[in-house]
This record gives sequence, C-alpha cells and structure tokens, in this order.
Amino acid sequence: MKISLNWLKEYVDIDLDPQELADRLTMVGLEVEELYKVGKRAGRDWVLDVGVAPNRPDCLSHIGIAREVAAFSGKRLRLPAAKVISPSNVSINSLTSVTIKAPKLCPRYGARVIMDVVVRQSPGWLKQRLEAIGIRSINNVVDITNYVMMEWGQPLHAFDLDLLEGERIVVRQALPKERIITLDGVERVLDKGYLAICDAKRPVALAGIMGGQDTEVCEKTRRVLLEGAYFDPNSIRMTSRKIELNTEASHRFERGVDPEGPLPALARAAQLIAELSGGRTAKGVIDKYPVPLDRGRIGLRVLRVEEILGVKFSQSKVRKYLRSLQMRAEDGRRGRLTVLPPSFRRDISEEIDLIEEVARLAGYENIPARMPDTHLASATLSREQLLEKKAKQVFSNNGFLEVINYSFTSPRVLQSLRLPPGDPRNNLIELLNPISEQHSSLRTTQIPGLLQTMRYNVYHKNPNLKIFELGKVFFGRGKEKLPREVKMLTALISGDREEESWAHGKEEVDFYDLKGPLEDVLEGLGVEGFRFCPKSDIPYFHPRRSVAVLVGNEGVGGLGEIHPDLIEEFDLKKRAFVFELNFDKLSKFCRKKKAFSALPKYPGIQRDLSIIADENITAQEIYQVIAGIEEDLVKDIKVFDLYQGNNIPPGKNSLTYRIKYQAPDRTLTDEEVSQIQERILLNLRNKLQVEVRDK
Repeated sequence: MKISLNWLKEYVDIDLDPQELADRLTMVGLEVEELYKVGKRAGRDWVLDVGVAPNRPDCLSHIGIAREVAAFSGKRLRLPAAKVISPSNVSINSLTSVTIKAPKLCPRYGARVIMDVVVRQSPGWLKQRLEAIGIRSINNVVDITNYVMMEWGQPLHAFDLDLLEGERIVVRQALPKERIITLDGVERVLDKGYLAICDAKRPVALAGIMGGQDTEVCEKTRRVLLEGAYFDPNSIRMTSRKIELNTEASHRFERGVDPEGPLPALARAAQLIAELSGGRTAKGVIDKYPVPLDRGRIGLRVLRVEEILGVKFSQSKVRKYLRSLQMRAEDGRRGRLTVLPPSFRRDISEEIDLIEEVARLAGYENIPARMPDTHLASATLSREQLLEKKAKQVFSNNGFLEVINYSFTSPRVLQSLRLPPGDPRNNLIELLNPISEQHSSLRTTQIPGLLQTMRYNVYHKNPNLKIFELGKVFFGRGKEKLPREVKMLTALISGDREEESWAHGKEEVDFYDLKGPLEDVLEGLGVEGFRFCPKSDIPYFHPRRSVAVLVGNEGVGGLGEIHPDLIEEFDLKKRAFVFELNFDKLSKFCRKKKAFSALPKYPGIQRDLSIIADENITAQEIYQVIAGIEEDLVKDIKVFDLYQGNNIPPGKNSLTYRIKYQAPDRTLTDEEVSQIQERILLNLRNKLQVEVRDK
C-alpha cells in the first residue's frame, strides 16, 4: 500500500521526518518496505510503501494509516467531513432501486445518485495525488472513486445510470454461461457461484472486482449511480482466483472491508463528484442492510496482559492504549476490561488479539527480552520406538535405504495382487474426497508401494535396489467402526548383488540375499525361536520360492520372490524379492533386555555332519531335530553345503551341517563330542529316516 505523506498529513499532524515515521510504523507491525521522494516542485512529496498483513485490511488506506499514527503519537485524528453539495429535491428512490437476492454474499449494498454531471479531466491536485501512489488518472468521476478508496479503504464503483436496463440494480449469483465484457476489454464467461451486479436483464459488474464496459462512465454520462457495498470475502476471493483477475478493489474486499464503511465513503465521493463535475446530488441514500453484522464484546484481564508480555501495566494505561485505537474499553470488576472493537478491526476477536494491540502501542522494543522459565526433562523412547529404531539401524547396516510411500492406494492396484475372496486385505477404506483415483483408498499392504518405487527407480536407470518401509496399513471393519491399524515392516531387493568389476562378474540377487538381512533384523530385535517353513499360498509370491516366517507356532509374515505375472504387470523387467512382517505382532516376541555373557575361556570344537535326506525334507526341519536334543554344549548349527547329483540317489538331497560344541568350564574331549554327535544322528534316523553320507 503506497501512502503519500502530504496526503496523510490531512488527517493527522505529523512532526516526525519521513524516515522516523517509517521506523515507527515498522515497529507497530506495519513494515515500510520502501521510502522515496516524488515530485520536483518546491515542497516535493514522500511515498511510503507499507507492507500490510492480510489480517489488517483497515490499513489499506490513508485514513487507516492515520489512525495508527494518531494512536502511537497521541495526536488527534481528523476525518474529512462530507456534506451534500447542490442538493436536489428529487428523491433517489424515484430514480433507481436496489434488490439483493444473495444476502449471504452481499450483506450490505449502498447507492447514491448524482445528476447533471459533466465528465472531464480531473484537476491537477487530484491527478497528482493519484499518480504519486501509482494510479493513472481517467476522468473526474472515476478518479474520485479511486481517490475515496485510497482515502477510506472502501472500494466504490460508478455506473452510468442511463445505461442500466430498468435503471436499477439487482445483486444476485450469476447464471451459468452468462457473459460480461469487463473494463479491461476482456469477455468473461461467468459461473453459477459468481456474485454479479446486474441491471434488470444482465450482469453489469463482477461484484467487488471490476465493472463492465456497457455501463462505464464516459464523456456522455450525465447521471451517475455510485455503488458502495460490503461483499463476503470468501466469495470475492474465489471468483478472483477462478477468473485470474486481481484488482485494488478485490484486494480489499477479499480481506474484509469495514461493514460500516459504505455510507461515509459514498457521502464523501458524492460530495467530491458534485464539486468537480458541477452535478447535483439526489435526495437520500439507498442502504440495503437486511442482517447487520454484529461485533461481540471481548473481556480482557490486565493480569493476563502482564503474564503474556512480562511487563506490569496499570488498568488505566491498558484502557488508554485501546481507546487510542478507537475501541470502546470500559472498566469491569477485578482488573477486567470490557472491550468493543471498532467495525473496521475485523481481526480483533479474542483476548490475545487485544494483548497484541497493547504490545504494539507500548512498543515491542520496550518489552524486555527474557528467557522463559522451563523445566526440561530428557525424553525417553517407548519400547515400540526403541524396537523401530533398532530395526531401521539393522537395515541401514545391511545397506538398505528407507522409503516412505503414501498411505493411499487404488482398488485397481490391489486387484493386481490377486488376493483370494475373504482376505482381510480386500477390506479397503475409501476416501470421501480423494485427490485422485490412484489415491482413493487407504492401503492394506505395503507391497504395491514398494513395487511402484522399484518401477520408478528402474525407469530412472537405478535398477539395483535395497529398500525397506516401516509404516501402517489399514483394514476396514464396517462403516460404524474405526479401521484396524497394523504396523508392518516390509523390504525389497532387486538387481545385481554387487557392482560388476574385474574381481567378480555380474550376479543377480536371489532369495538368500534378503533372507540374511531378515535374520539379522529378527536377531537384532531379540526374537527367539523364529523359523521358516515352505509356503506357497501367498498369491503375489512365486509358488516355489516363498516361505512363511513363524515365531514358535505363530505366523508373523512371509518372505519370497514376487510372482512373475506381477513383475510383468508392473513392468519391472527384473526379479524382485520381498518380505513383509507384522511388526505389531513381532514386537510381542522381542526380548526386553539382553543378558551379558562373558567371552568363552575354552576353545570350541567343530564337527561336520553329512546326511542324505528325502528332497521333501527341508533344511529347517533337519535343523530343528538337531537343535531339539536340548544339549547345552551345542552352541551353533549351520548348513553350509547342499548337493544333488552323482552318487546321490534320485529324489534325495545331500546336506552338510557344521556344529559347534563348547563348554564354559573346560576343554571338551573328542569322546564327549562324539557321544553328542551319535545322539544327534540317532534322532535324525528315528524322526526323519536320514542316512549318513560316506566321506
């Protein structure tokens, strides 16, 4: 908002130089972004370019800034008196009428009529005032509407009354596809929600934004109808954005002008038009105000002012500050004030707003800086947070990157997983107002999100992926119940195991490249007794390359290769391996504390056990039988060789396990180890009918 200093001085005495005034305005929250001099003649003007916050539309005028100057300087505010010039005996009601058909969008509409006007160039003083603040002069009538808008902050519009069909105004919402050519020469197609100023037949102005060419004031105009109104800010903002037209008028209306401003602004403009055009003002004014906008009183506690600002104030001092801003402030009981803000301060609605006004006038620089008294306690992580942190740390140590995908998906993407009927993952929760079809439902699995992340990376020449996600999925339970939320831990690998070099060739990752990190995560979380068993009923996994993850006898997730059909449907071009774990369920099996055990003092003994077993017997089953002897001296069991081929009967597998034996208090003898080894072999023969493989 550009403010002319000479113009400003008409409303308040100013004994500060321009820079001092700029500094004081900035300190009360009206930052002066630029200060410059204009004009070359003696007594040349200063212009202050003031940055006005969106919640202070009252300062988008010279009188608004004058109010602020009067408040912080203690000077008297002088408002321009408006008196009717050359009044006519002709009543305005005999010349025109106003009908409001959209009172919610236009709570107030006022009008005046000036007759016998002579439209011509504006006098030099008026041109100079407008040009100083960047407004081009048009003619005396239009210039006066702009002048009063910059004086009072109330936008006005002048119509040629003789060009209005039926010589009347109807305020209504536009009909679909109605058209108007605005003053900028652009034909605009209106929509149903737009507020339009119309005559008896057609729109003649876009309410609060710009008038139309068909009724503009020109040299032939003899009768002027002046409009001054209060429009709903949201309506003006919506229309202005949709038609991409921002004007000085819309800038003010969409922030909220003074509902009591139309009448004084109309009186002031009618006076000036009569003076500068030789016209006569019709008797009376039209003021359609069906439901007056009420402003409630606000209670203010002086002690609360002191608590917030950290400065002691007397009740009389607080009252003086508020009254200087034209607020009615009356003393109440027990250090309280009852305050009624003026109609032009639409931003004042709560006690804290009044406290801010006291702070502004007292001077922010006079409020001492003080560190708040606080008692800080170190934050402690919950058990769930610690487990999440540990899981992420283990993944990072294995070279994985965390991804955070949207919690939204689409039914079409979920259908690609080919879930069977009755699967809880089919219970999607649809959003009432989705941003797109691709994000129309809450996800029930993280798998599609990881596959889409993989596809994005593959398309961007990054085919080697190790990613994981820890987040929630959501299962519907009917319209009357809140969804069931489950935290899931999911990971995906794809591409090459290592970058190709002279030392090793190109090798693609496989099932075991993901099984290892999964085991690390489970061990890192302190999960005991976890195991893998063959599982081929997960529809989006390869039927022969997937396993279920169990802890004891309870399933907590699955691990496997993505089904080739799904790879093709997502256009991924490479195999992908994933696992998904129910993290909420898994957390029940995590040890809270890890027990310390000292390093062993005595060496261990390793023995290899080679056996031939039926190919339907899994390595996990063999492992469980070996571990099932409940022998404390068995410290580690690993399978390190699997062989099929020569010297091995068809339908059989040769597996070799390396077993570590160790005692905490002595060095084991070969005889002790051999006895345990024999017991293990006996168990394997009895339970799985395996044979010992000859060396």
